Amino acid sequence: MVNDTFLDQMRGTGDPPADSVIEGFITAGEIPELNALMGALHANMARPAGYPTPLAAYLETSAQLPAWADPARILRAQRLFTLHGPLFGMVMLFKSLPILYAGGKGGAQVLAMTGQLTQHYRRRAGETLRFILDVMEPGGLGPGGKGVRTAQKVRLMHAAIRAYASAAPGWQGHEVEWGRPINQEELAGTLLAFSTVTLEGAAALGLRIHRQDAEAYFHTWKVIGHILGIDPRLYPESVPAAAGCWKALVRRNFRRTEAGLLLIRDHQEFLTELIPGRVFDRGIPTLLRYLMGRKISNTVLDLPKSSAPFALLLFLMEVFHLEKIGYLIFPFLVRAARKLSVDLMESLQKYLVTGQSRPFSIPPSLTEH
Repeated sequence: MVNDTFLDQMRGTGDPPADSVIEGFITAGEIPELNALMGALHANMARPAGYPTPLAAYLETSAQLPAWADPARILRAQRLFTLHGPLFGMVMLFKSLPILYAGGKGGAQVLAMTGQLTQHYRRRAGETLRFILDVMEPGGLGPGGKGVRTAQKVRLMHAAIRAYASAAPGWQGHEVEWGRPINQEELAGTLLAFSTVTLEGAAALGLRIHRQDAEAYFHTWKVIGHILGIDPRLYPESVPAAAGCWKALVRRNFRRTEAGLLLIRDHQEFLTELIPGRVFDRGIPTLLRYLMGRKISNTVLDLPKSSAPFALLLFLMEVFHLEKIGYLIFPFLVRAARKLSVDLMESLQKYLVTGQSRPFSIPPSLTEH
């Protein structure tokens, strides 16, 4: 398990290969050209004529999977995700994404800065979910796979945000406490949030996951982490080991901040827009609280308590493991929960294809700082 000394080092470390590509554009005063290329990547992932050599080399090198990647385990994980897609999607929306808003040592702050750049926090959440769907699609991590290309774009976007945030006034004065924006420690936390923390959320909603499936899912996210430029020394060996690492990251980084409170409020509004109808609106905080836990919900993200009827379903899931006996007790509640997850994913799909997503861009004023 990694120790605090090593994590302190990782907090001050970015992603040199991707950072150098972005810094080359900035040093040359070619931010408009960089934004145009980011837009081209965002639109179709094609390689338009005229890609600068450093960027072309980055795209070639970062597309290679590590030698230890196991295609069989990757396919097994992607099939698990596809089979239970609506449930995994619900966990991502109600746990994996919003729990990152608790990262108070630069994590939530840089997410808020990114939202300010796009003028729409929900677009950032939508792009993150698009990335997850692409990498977990069967074949997405194969040669020329959509997931590989999306992960390459996300890594480059991280480097651009790192350059912007480092020069932004809001970051100055916090360099020692926060380290580098989107540093290696934060990337490791995100990797765990999208892998083992997601598995915990799925289990909390009644999904029984075989140990080999869980390890295959975690293995796949470590492969994704490689494409994203995460230091391999931050990869726990197994799902049980990852739980200890997650606890260390929570201890080191989770705290109440204005940025985190702003992000969780906007996230709840996003969920209200996504979920059809108004019946479940009061249940949104309840499900967030159930999946993220009482401590984070109360002391870090200040989630409101709800007396919505859906709380009964969550109580039954927690106490009676409703997936096993729910059909014998309250079958209509189980069906309602599953229908909600399907409706939520259908609504999300519509959101992602209606043109509301825009490419990230960094401001020309970056060179003035």
